[in-house]
Formats: sequence, structure tokens, C-alpha cells
Amino acid sequence: MRLKKFNEFNFNFSNEQMQDYLMVKGQIDPIETTNDPKRYKSNEWTKLDQIVYATILMHLFEYVCYMVQLCTITF
Repeated sequence: MRLKKFNEFNFNFSNEQMQDYLMVKGQIDPIETTNDPKRYKSNEWTKLDQIVYATILMHLFEYVCYMVQLCTITF
């Protein structure tokens, strides 16, 4: 599956595309506001959050990535 990179003009499309991608990969929990991280062991949640964060960063244009890298968690 190849995702289009996010830029300031395609947020809605990229947002939906990324959510679908994370759902298919079984990694949607950190960005779903209704999911409770307490159901995971601390280290499992941290690892999953880092995977999702890295996945999102890899699908951003470079200039957008610099802004997002200031965030430390996905939700």
C-alpha cells in the first residue's frame, strides 16, 4: 500500500488515508480518542505509540515533518 504524502493542501484526504492505513495495520489505538491506553502494559503502549508516530512522520512532506517532530505523542 502506498500512501500519498501529506501537505497543507490535502489534509482531509491524507487524514482519512492514514487512519485507514493504521486500521489495516492494527495500529489505530493511539490516535483513537475513545481507546484507553490503560488496557495496555506501559511498555506496549509506548512502543505502539512510537510506531504510529514514526508511520505518520514517514508520510509527511519534509517541511511538514519538521513542524510535527515537535510533538512527542500521537494523541
